[in-house]
Amino acid sequence: MGESGDPAGSSALFDDPVALAAPVAHRLAAAHCGIDPASGHSCAWYHGSRLYIRALGTGQCDMPDTHRAFFERAFRGLAGARAGDLLVSGSADYVMPALILNAYGGAPMPRLTVVDVCATPLHLIGWYAERHAVTIAMRHANILDLSD
Repeated sequence: MGESGDPAGSSALFDDPVALAAPVAHRLAAAHCGIDPASGHSCAWYHGSRLYIRALGTGQCDMPDTHRAFFERAFRGLAGARAGDLLVSGSADYVMPALILNAYGGAPMPRLTVVDVCATPLHLIGWYAERHAVTIAMRHANILDLSD
């Protein structure tokens, strides 16, 4: 996983530009994380600091290294079956969609949709998708409220 600033069209779809993404996530969190009406708290602290913590290699934010092999096996199994539709319910950042797209490699890409109650990870996924010239549909909603 490189931290390169390689533009879209790079040979590896999955890169983890965490050093580039951390300040982007921090700015997005300040602009897009709202206050949860039930708790009165904002998720800005989490979305704004998560990638900095990962960049430093500390804390429990190391999902790409800890669970990457598991998810890659699972998604490659899906890729072998057919393209179809894939839905990600909740995403703290761009990593889960990136793992999915990487697992499909040369196979036909799925129609990928990410739903999240916070707009910050959706904007970060949009940033990542643009880097790789891929389309990821995003819905800013509670997954339990979706009917279509």
